[in-house]
Amino acid sequence: MKNQILTEAAEGEHPQPAHVVPQQGWILHWTSVGWGLGLARFAPGTWGSLPGLVLGWGFAQCMLVYGALVTCALALCAVALAWGCIAYTERNWLPHDHKAIVVDEVVGQALAFLFLPPQVGSVVWAFVFFRLLDIWKPGWIGRLDRHGDSAWTTLADDLLAGLGAGVLVWGLLAVHARYPLGDLFALWGR
Repeated sequence: MKNQILTEAAEGEHPQPAHVVPQQGWILHWTSVGWGLGLARFAPGTWGSLPGLVLGWGFAQCMLVYGALVTCALALCAVALAWGCIAYTERNWLPHDHKAIVVDEVVGQALAFLFLPPQVGSVVWAFVFFRLLDIWKPGWIGRLDRHGDSAWTTLADDLLAGLGAGVLVWGLLAVHARYPLGDLFALWGR
């Protein structure tokens, strides 16, 4: 049932703006919009990626303490939660892949850290590479973004961008270990 304060609209339209808080399912809606970060007027995806840095740092720490199995299980739980929030929000409040829906950026950014060391350099470069891949959408990332209109396609391109960013950072770590890259990469050891 739609919120009573919303205006009437033709079938299939989503008349309500992203900032309208629904009476039912509000926690799912607000999680989808990154607890307000997705409502930023400028670069909502970038703002929405910031909580992913914290979640990703937690994944990196969890990997050190509990290992890959527990960390991957937690990552799958985060993906499932994001998918549920996106599906609910797209079904009830916002159109498919609306710019205010940023929980996909949160989880995608966090996935970049799954197998990275918890270092400041890893955080910086994972953020840079994730945003570049998420904005540019090369190859499969762009293909996933363009095809389909489900919550899964809203989420999948960001998951792939996050995993791609993690691979790119691992590549930089490998190159830096073999051929030190100077002060630009001095953050790796901190």
